[in-house]
Amino acid sequence: MQKSPPSKHIHFLNLTRVEPDADKEGCLVVEYVQHPPRSAGAIASNDTSKSDTLFIYFKSYDELYTWRDALYDRSPLSAPIGNPTGFKHNTHVGYDSVSGAFVVSSI
Repeated sequence: MQKSPPSKHIHFLNLTRVEPDADKEGCLVVEYVQHPPRSAGAIASNDTSKSDTLFIYFKSYDELYTWRDALYDRSPLSAPIGNPTGFKHNTHVGYDSVSGAFVVSSI
């Protein structure tokens, strides 16, 4: 049996949503932007690139979740949240055991 060529090529970096459709049984929703991001990492929330959505139907939930996990794990959607940047500790709150009061001081 000869396979037909793929009808779409979607880069993992372009994925913005991969989840089962709550209204359609056995359907995986794959949303993506049509142009790759300018820099590596997740697509910015203010990106105005045109997006598109695919609805992929599977014969079983096992197959659906296998595909969902594989797509999600390879996309920026699974990137861990980083540590805060530019953090400043401007105020310190302490406790005065003599007066029983909290003491606030600027640093």
